[in-house]
Amino acid sequence: MEKNREVKVIAVVALLVAVVGLSVAYAALSTTLEITGQATINSASWNVQFVEGTGTPVGGASATTPTVPSTSISNLNVTLTKPGDSYTYTFSIQNTGSINAKLGTVNIGTISCTSEDSDEANATCQDLTYSVSYADDTPFTVGDALDSQATKQAKLTISYNADADTVPAKPVTVTGLTATLIYDQA
Repeated sequence: MEKNREVKVIAVVALLVAVVGLSVAYAALSTTLEITGQATINSASWNVQFVEGTGTPVGGASATTPTVPSTSISNLNVTLTKPGDSYTYTFSIQNTGSINAKLGTVNIGTISCTSEDSDEANATCQDLTYSVSYADDTPFTVGDALDSQATKQAKLTISYNADADTVPAKPVTVTGLTATLIYDQA
């Protein structure tokens, strides 16, 4: 029995020596790698906006000067009096920010006409053309680039067809002169 106990003590001591030896061997064969550093984010600015433009009436057309508070053009009221009249409002789209932009969404409104005489309103509406495009008549397209510090010229035009057969006897109200351009980070 005494011999059995000695064997157990020797086994426990051998086991402890083995564990200590493995720990020392692991420590001798391990290396700690460390990464340290920093990053800097420079300031950037985002500023895509409309810049007030000029209106060009043709024939008996007239209009109010619209309000252009940077991100919208509003209160443009156009009056066309006879076939052949048109009004073009030319304006700028400017990226004064430090981030390139691209056109993400384009929604051009569809005009509709109302009057006391709905048939007359519908006939008049068929003789009207409404467009919003770049100044060179190129249509806006999703993905169009507007680089930082760049400006593109654009225009809005409403025209009364010169070949219109009828002229309304009562005033016709035209709505839908809208356009939404949403620019995203390029």
